Amino acid sequence: MQVGIGSLDAGFAANEATTDVPDRHGAGGSERADLALDLDGVLAALPAELRDLAVRLREQTVSQAARAMNVPRTTLLRQVERLRQCCEDASLRIDL
Repeated sequence: MQVGIGSLDAGFAANEATTDVPDRHGAGGSERADLALDLDGVLAALPAELRDLAVRLREQTVSQAARAMNVPRTTLLRQVERLRQCCEDASLRIDL
């Protein structure tokens, strides 16, 4: 499954009504809700540093996050790759 970074937002909470209008990835409302729940599970299982990075990337680009965290962009890109691998290991593909 493929999830866009915007799906990291909590906008598809399980108790929130969804529609079957496809998003930019072609997923309908119920599929987006399922993906959001899957992603919540992956995020909960991540080490704190990767979970914090995933949350930060909801609002910031990698470059912005690197500046805010005072770390080299290349260092953050390695962490993004670790984050991506964790998601792929859980059968989720995140477009960052």
